[in-house]
Amino acid sequence: MIHNVILGLTNVDLNFHVFFIHLQKIHFNYLTDDKMLILTSMVQRYRCINIGNAVSELKNTSVFMVLLLTSLVNSAFSSADVAENSKPTNKLKLIIRPNKDASVSSDQTFKYQLLKLALEKTKKKYGEFEIKEFQDEIKQERVISFMMQGDTFRVIATMTSPQRELDIWPIRIPLYKGLFGHRIFIIRAEDQSLFSAIKDVSDLKKLTAIQGHDWPDSDILQNAGFNVMRSPNYAGIFKMLRLNRGDYFPRGVHEPWQEVQKHKDKNLAVEKSLLIQYNAPFYFFVNYEDKELYSRIKEGFLMSINDGSFDRLFYNHPEVKSIFKNAEMGSRTIFRIKNSEFIKDPLFDQDSFWYKMGDEKRYFLNGKTSP
Repeated sequence: MIHNVILGLTNVDLNFHVFFIHLQKIHFNYLTDDKMLILTSMVQRYRCINIGNAVSELKNTSVFMVLLLTSLVNSAFSSADVAENSKPTNKLKLIIRPNKDASVSSDQTFKYQLLKLALEKTKKKYGEFEIKEFQDEIKQERVISFMMQGDTFRVIATMTSPQRELDIWPIRIPLYKGLFGHRIFIIRAEDQSLFSAIKDVSDLKKLTAIQGHDWPDSDILQNAGFNVMRSPNYAGIFKMLRLNRGDYFPRGVHEPWQEVQKHKDKNLAVEKSLLIQYNAPFYFFVNYEDKELYSRIKEGFLMSINDGSFDRLFYNHPEVKSIFKNAEMGSRTIFRIKNSEFIKDPLFDQDSFWYKMGDEKRYFLNGKTSP
């Protein structure tokens, strides 16, 4: 490649070609093609020596001359490297986990659009970005494992837990204003009367909840004295419920309706009267070494809260609007659970970060509608 590049240069005589052949043979075999291109361009542009004489002198060159030439070449390369490093950083490219519900693409979800909003807010400072969905189904714990190794995935939106915060770095601003700490149940359709009769949390604790084996919710409920059956497989939970392996499946307030519809052959239903609430926010997480991405997402998130664009997205997103429409949280009996293992942050108590019952009505009563 080196010889072809040199021969192809315009206005370069034979001696110039021979000069580089001798350089390569005598002392510069270690030069890579890209550095030879830099040297070719440099000498062609600034030729102020007699190339023909240089070739003949190189045949009997002294060690001093070789060292001098090496020094000059390395100096040129250093200057080129500095120029290269001074260029703007490359476009940020992120791969995200596909949506659990395959019928809804990731770019339609609230958490994707919030991530995009935060990155848009900081584009002037940090540059362009691109978000792509991972092509294959992959479990959350596997994504986290990849992130810890600095492989493939750089960001995930998930519920926090003490262990999770040891493994990956939380940006401690709750994505859904803590709304997903409000849990309602999927039950067998014929059991609604059983749940309607429950007036005290001690009655609920006599029944068995089914949860994922590695979900933070499983630990929260178990530590609060609930009976919990853990399943290694999300899809299998619906079958377990139908087969009486447990009595109810606590879900985030955004989740149960689509799931019941998807598993309508099992005659399941969304429970109508109860709600469990605990502090278990969803955060964006990154690798602990990924400091620039951490700063960029956090800065963009705070900007969107301060300028109101976060609330506009939150209260107008179909995913969130359907929660308020379907869950009817204000009419439910609420059992509040203390999450003793929750790790607090100085930002935790800011009112603008958290949903309070009735906030959606107050927001729209103030005339705030479209984003």
